[in-house]
Amino acid sequence: MTFTEFDLQQMQARLAKNRRPEAEAIASSKGVERESDLHEFIRRYCLDRGWLAFHGSMAHRTKRTLGEPDWTILTPPVCQECSACSTLHQRDDRIESRCCLAPIIRKGGLLMIECKDETGKLSVEQEGVVRWAAKLGHKIHVVRSVEAFLLVVKEAGL
Repeated sequence: MTFTEFDLQQMQARLAKNRRPEAEAIASSKGVERESDLHEFIRRYCLDRGWLAFHGSMAHRTKRTLGEPDWTILTPPVCQECSACSTLHQRDDRIESRCCLAPIIRKGGLLMIECKDETGKLSVEQEGVVRWAAKLGHKIHVVRSVEAFLLVVKEAGL
């Protein structure tokens, strides 16, 4: 099944109707006491921006990979690469490179987030996944507050 741009816009419009004010209230708080509040903020934040966010249930341990981060978030590209000369360009709507008119390669962004409350600790499995991801050149961000999550987003250039 494929989605057209129109399908995506309709889906986002329907989801926007369900917007709840709690997400904005959480954003203005200094931190979160409950991890579920942070999860709700991240869910709403991604939804509002049209990002694709994969998230497991908080009701029980993961049924997928042990130690897997709470969130895997696909975002728009931060930069684009010229297919001919590999020059990087800031994200824009061009389909051709400014340097040589070759097609550009859009590389999507990826955020991996593990949420913890103020005193929460990573499990042995989570610590292992964080280290393994680092060896492969990826970062799993451990966030304990809305502000920490927003800082990760800002540092990613989003």
